[in-house]
Amino acid sequence: MLSIILRGMAMGMTEAVPGVSGSTVAMILGIYQRLIYSLSMLTTNKRKDVIPFLLTLVSGW
Repeated sequence: MLSIILRGMAMGMTEAVPGVSGSTVAMILGIYQRLIYSLSMLTTNKRKDVIPFLLTLVSGW
């Protein structure tokens, strides 16, 4: 859980840097696919499974 928070912090810090995308950092840190999957599951019945990950990531962001 701490690693997800730290990765979220890294994504948030890069948003302040012009020309660098948070998605690029997510890809480098290895959570891009999980992030995209979690976001796509928000509109389905499986949203309860992905909300803990998203809240942890956003708390660091």
